[in-house]
Amino acid sequence: MRTCAYKVVVEPDEGGWHAFCPALRAHGAVTQGATEAEAYAAINEVVQMVIDELRAEGKPTSGRRR
Repeated sequence: MRTCAYKVVVEPDEGGWHAFCPALRAHGAVTQGATEAEAYAAINEVVQMVIDELRAEGKPTSGRRR
């Protein structure tokens, strides 16, 4: 199994925090949280779900190889 790294952005938003993964944003890797930690945890889950879906469909993932 290979490991890839993805950049995520977590930033304050009205009443909470907004998080997204630029490389996977077009695939829906966007979420939010009440706190910065919640948003970070949520985006990590979303990125994993998107990667799992892309792999299941046989599509390439665009992360940086580690």
